[in-house]
Amino acid sequence: MARHFVSDSKAEFDEESKHIPLFMAWFLHRWSPDPAHSRVGDRTRHGVSPTAEYLRRKRSLDRLLREYLESCLAAPFSVFEVVDADPGSGLLLKDLLAGVEHDVAERSASAMLQQGDVVFGQLASAGGVTLLEASQPFVIPPIWKIDVVEFRSRHFDGATTVPAERVHKVEAALIALYRDIANRLFDRRLPTLQNSDGEPLSPRRVVFDVPSAQEAFDALKYLALDESDDDLLRDAAWDGNGALQRVRVPWLKRGNAKNPGWPNTVLGSIEIEGTRLVADVNSERREAALRDIVAGALGDRARYRATEITSLEKLLAEDRDPARASTENSALPRAPEVQAKIREIMTQHYEQWITDKIPALGGRTPLAAVNDPAGSEAVDALVRQIERDGARMRPALDPAIICCGSAYGWCKCPYMSEDVAMPVSRLGNQVAEVAAALNAIGARFALIGGLAMASHGSRHAGCRSTHRGRTRR
Repeated sequence: MARHFVSDSKAEFDEESKHIPLFMAWFLHRWSPDPAHSRVGDRTRHGVSPTAEYLRRKRSLDRLLREYLESCLAAPFSVFEVVDADPGSGLLLKDLLAGVEHDVAERSASAMLQQGDVVFGQLASAGGVTLLEASQPFVIPPIWKIDVVEFRSRHFDGATTVPAERVHKVEAALIALYRDIANRLFDRRLPTLQNSDGEPLSPRRVVFDVPSAQEAFDALKYLALDESDDDLLRDAAWDGNGALQRVRVPWLKRGNAKNPGWPNTVLGSIEIEGTRLVADVNSERREAALRDIVAGALGDRARYRATEITSLEKLLAEDRDPARASTENSALPRAPEVQAKIREIMTQHYEQWITDKIPALGGRTPLAAVNDPAGSEAVDALVRQIERDGARMRPALDPAIICCGSAYGWCKCPYMSEDVAMPVSRLGNQVAEVAAALNAIGARFALIGGLAMASHGSRHAGCRSTHRGRTRR
């Protein structure tokens, strides 16, 4: 396959490649023998595409077919955004480079794509009908529009509309962008995960021997900050003599590095049972801090026994196994009190999101980014993605949380109506899948400081409730 579509220039042609639909259209309409490298001996064919040569030979070709193939020769490969989809009938596509919209007759892709999806491909017209001549055979979610906007700004000096002849000149770079996005979409490695203090996520269980549950509780209960003894002991267990047998103590610190509106960060969860203390933390640094705390509080009356470190890959595999699914963890997100707390936290986060510096916006805040056309498009992609990811959360994110009415009144994005508010940060590319698979783990570790996720392919997003665009009838 041509080096445009694969990173390995020596790779053999693969008819099962996911790039075949795009490659074949490019090969027929855009490729031509290069005099410096081609084995084609006939010099009259150098610089002539297969489609152009076919048209030259078939002078009596059907008029409509000729018109269509000539359109394939003239139209550049480009990248589009789905403005609207009528499944089984067609698409309304916006060319993100040329800035124009196309009403496209298309059956199969229209059943697969949704508003906001990104499409790399080529359009062609004949007889007043526009068709999708070629596109990638998989969904590229809205978040990747940001990469397209960055590409356009970089190659066209910040222009928001680009003529076809200029798009033709950057065709190789555009295909490289497509290849890069496809590679990152199909890269199954986990993104880099961090806790709310920015430390690499490393789930671990730390075990100590302690003199007794009561003595350990008395020495460590201060870690729960303002929680009273009565609150901490409400679910405790006692032996037949009335001695404390089992108790749980949350390890808290005031404030939260990632979310200033949160009063506390849960650094770990401590369970004391008899003479054994087991603590769950989510980073190496927190483990070291806890060991110092236990040593300082109990001295030589406590003895460190072991640390069990569990890889995220193993936790994901276990969570995907229905036989190992925890009934308690699967039910936890549906509990009314848990949903109420999630709603409270998300609402607080939404209220401050517009003034947070977002990596996907080049370190700008959404409030600042919407002041220029490219920034507005990037914000538009972010808010579309949060809707998509929110619908896949378990339980689904309540749309009422992300649609906060017109109180903000700040949004200048041309794709949004004035009643759209912009909250929260996205889980990141691949993170929707990771978050779903880590649902049980999330119940365990989101309470230990939360998960702050990032990777070379990750983005942070907001929300969206409406968009501008014609509706197909």
